[in-house]
Amino acid sequence: MPSAPEGAFGQGDESELLDGLLRFTIGVLDARRVDEIADVVTEVAVPLIGAANATVAVLEPSREVLRVYRGPDASPGIRSVRRVGLDESTPMTDAIRRDGRITVRSTEGIRERYPAIAARTEPGEMQAIIAYPLHRDDEIIGACSLRFDRPNAITPAVRATVGRLVPIVEHALARIIEREQLVEHAQRLEQSNRDLDAFAAVTAHDLSAPVRRIGSFLQLLVEDVGPLSSKGEDYVGRIHYQVEHLSALLRDTLAYAQVVGPSALRQPVELNALVEEARTSLAADLTAADAIVTVHELPRADVEPTLITQVFVDLFENAVKYRRLDRAPRIEVRAEAVETEDERRWWRVSVLDNGIGIALERAEEVFAMFSRLEVSDARPGTGIGLAFVKRIIERHGGDIGVAAGIDGGAAIWFTLPAAQAVDRWA
Repeated sequence: MPSAPEGAFGQGDESELLDGLLRFTIGVLDARRVDEIADVVTEVAVPLIGAANATVAVLEPSREVLRVYRGPDASPGIRSVRRVGLDESTPMTDAIRRDGRITVRSTEGIRERYPAIAARTEPGEMQAIIAYPLHRDDEIIGACSLRFDRPNAITPAVRATVGRLVPIVEHALARIIEREQLVEHAQRLEQSNRDLDAFAAVTAHDLSAPVRRIGSFLQLLVEDVGPLSSKGEDYVGRIHYQVEHLSALLRDTLAYAQVVGPSALRQPVELNALVEEARTSLAADLTAADAIVTVHELPRADVEPTLITQVFVDLFENAVKYRRLDRAPRIEVRAEAVETEDERRWWRVSVLDNGIGIALERAEEVFAMFSRLEVSDARPGTGIGLAFVKRIIERHGGDIGVAAGIDGGAAIWFTLPAAQAVDRWA
């Protein structure tokens, strides 16, 4: 049996074979696109096995079309990327349909099995073809083929070597497909989130005016009817309460929807100053509840001041709202550095209270939209507060969670990026 020419895999010095396999593996596994895989197969594998050219193809999501990539040696007039229906008769489509290797060893065989291919090639340009399906686990994801322009080219040694290369191509192609699918899924998810945010914002904005008008007409109705019975006044009070609750719900939903994505408004800020702003805005409520607030020295962080001030406002309000009625509320704010995998320093800020606490097994629930672990007239709310806080922290790239607080109370902790400039905490 005639052997492969010098320089082909399976012929000559074993070190040349190993060197070619190494260059091929590195090149294919470094590829980030299918056309790059086709380039490596063409530039490294083709000359070493004595082939004329190579083709790599991937199944499109419809699984009815192959997207075919040719290397830089594509014949004149043939596109480097083209689409082939799976119902067409080619070595690669046959390999996929049969889920097995296709080998054609002669010009006569090509002319007989693939007359359309033979008709568009020059005499002697294609004298042998070998094609393989490419898999990811048990799923066929594409195919590859090698064309030879000399007779008796597909020797057992060449076939064995190509059999060693195909799994490497399969692995690289599977990685690229998985990465593309992840990117596509992330893009769809991002678009879905934008659509939901836009819907929430538009809905909350458009419903706010009708709700205000309901409250106004209720007041006009009471004035027009005159003195009401005790039952009538009770009904009016209930309606007024529901109108106020709905108005607050819409306001909070709108605020939640407007906090999206990272922002360019971040700046180095002293967290102690933001806590003081929150205390000042809630001074009346804190005084009325006899709240004791202790704020330790806090670091500088790279944040949006208005949003992080709102975080402290919401957490202080929660501490007062969910206090124990048999003791004065205590609130403590402190921070510590945390270890992370990136080079930037992060701070873990905790707001602790001595209130009714949060069962740790239900910690995730408190950050869900409209979630309220305790519902009562004494502790009104919309169930958006902590969801809003969570979204602000995530906008800054941080995490948030629940821990044990003071004397059975709760602690809400969150991480914030440290200011880039060196400060006294460094």
